[in-house]
Amino acid sequence: MIDSVIYCFKWTLYYLHEYRFTIMLVMFFSFFTFYVFFIKKLEIFIKGKNKKLKELEKTNKEYQESLEYYESITQKYKDKIKAYEQDIQTLVQEKPKLNLQANYEKGKIYEYKIKLYYESLGYRVFPNGYINGKRDGGVDLIAYKGSEVRLIQTKCYKNPPRQHLLRLFVGDCTLHIKKNIKFLKNKDIYKDFITSCEEIDYGVSEFLKENPEEINYQIKRFANE
Repeated sequence: MIDSVIYCFKWTLYYLHEYRFTIMLVMFFSFFTFYVFFIKKLEIFIKGKNKKLKELEKTNKEYQESLEYYESITQKYKDKIKAYEQDIQTLVQEKPKLNLQANYEKGKIYEYKIKLYYESLGYRVFPNGYINGKRDGGVDLIAYKGSEVRLIQTKCYKNPPRQHLLRLFVGDCTLHIKKNIKFLKNKDIYKDFITSCEEIDYGVSEFLKENPEEINYQIKRFANE
């Protein structure tokens, strides 16, 4: 047994000595191939990481620009927003004296309550309808939090809104996004249509079934709205 082991060992040494250059060459090319393959993979990995990092930096920059934009317009109109809040508070206090059929006043109070509702969820809310009036582009409120932007229309209706109002709102949101694309890139944009009427029109129901991702239809009742 020992003789066999010694014999094999001698032949192994002889083989290694005789073909040492061939073995070294094979080993060299093997290591070289592995090295090139590893470096290539590493290079691709680093490039991918750098690309993702640049995309993340770009997204963060766009998010910051968006946040600064909304903060800037909030500051720009802070006096008007303060007047808006005081105006609504006055309406709420004088509501018993108001004609309950005065839909304009009721609508303003309802819109303000929706604003407070979103703020209770952690959103900053810009009263676009009050600030811009008829030039609001069909968007009453703009709520933003993190990467979310919610374009909101409020309807304090006794009767259920019809389908054409939802279609009109979707179109208005599309135009708003197009005009403000610089500040809405990489944002999660939602279209919230909110009404006080608990009944749902058949046409609206069918529209929501056919377009489940297009619009968020919500019913929000507030006491004595």
